[in-house]
Amino acid sequence: MCRGHGVTKINHAYAYGDAELMQKTVEKLLDIKIDRVVVVNYSAFVQLLDLLGGVTLDVEEDINNRYNIGKPIPTDHVKLTAEEAFRYVHARDSDIERVKRQQNFLQIVFNEVKQRKAYTVLINYFLENPGVITTNFSLSEILTLLKRTEQLEKLKLENVP
Repeated sequence: MCRGHGVTKINHAYAYGDAELMQKTVEKLLDIKIDRVVVVNYSAFVQLLDLLGGVTLDVEEDINNRYNIGKPIPTDHVKLTAEEAFRYVHARDSDIERVKRQQNFLQIVFNEVKQRKAYTVLINYFLENPGVITTNFSLSEILTLLKRTEQLEKLKLENVP
């Protein structure tokens, strides 16, 4: 149930409301407590990946034939540009398949950020472009996490469509 909108797809909660409505809907559906939420808009997705210099991952050989993704993207173990990565995460036969691809992709990006120790690149981008992110983390909490980057190694990253 999506408060005020009845029974609908879970991913409609964000479209009907905002991050808070999505959070409350997922909490109620799964009977869990979600402490923190971060939502990054899609223009920021491309800009952030450009700042990071792209992302390296394994792209399945049949992706260009299997999905309507427009301009073909490289396959095998490759470094994707931001635009290629954007097309990659949108490729799907179903919402579930797309979410799995997005979860895998986010984990890879998160690992690359950790390996490169590029936390300050991300935080500077968000500070300079506050409209691209919605979160219930306070600035103080974000800065504290940055000061304790070793704690970022322990974070469990989850993606909700």
